Amino acid sequence: MKAKMGKQPNRIFTPNQRQQQNFIRSLNLLWDQVYDVIKVGFKTRAATLQISEWNVFASDLNSGVRTGVAPDVVLDMSQLVVAAGTMTDTPIASIVADVSDDTVVVTWVPDVLSDHLPEDDAYLVVFNEDGTTSGSASGANRSTGTITAPLPDGIVATDTVNVYLYFTRASGVTPFISSDSVFSSEQAQA
Repeated sequence: MKAKMGKQPNRIFTPNQRQQQNFIRSLNLLWDQVYDVIKVGFKTRAATLQISEWNVFASDLNSGVRTGVAPDVVLDMSQLVVAAGTMTDTPIASIVADVSDDTVVVTWVPDVLSDHLPEDDAYLVVFNEDGTTSGSASGANRSTGTITAPLPDGIVATDTVNVYLYFTRASGVTPFISSDSVFSSEQAQA
């Protein structure tokens, strides 16, 4: 007797499967908040691997960023990567996260190394401590030495703010290259 084709019965999910589904949902929300900035950061790596920027981002999350066992899974935000490239990294010099004006200001030394250009574009991604809300900014040039982004929703004084800075070639400059993201964190101030 042949099995009937059609609607399959509702699947019963284990607690681990439900935890994984919840994690993927939160990951999608996180991605949606910073899609434009992270997509640029993974452009080169995604092309090299011939996969989407989303898949690069998700695979990085599963290799060291995500720790613990369901249902106690947490993100180690210091291990998160929001850009991967071949340009030399630029260290973060300072971070000021000010809740009174809802901004985070990140500075760097605008030195130009052999593979840097003064007009390279800066990108900034900002997450709250557990990675559930975010903000982002772009548009500053390397030569300015500073970029400002909105603080994620709900940040209050004494919360930890995680920031990721990276650079790409200015729009239209070829070949397109980017740096790896550089991580730092700071306590928000009133």
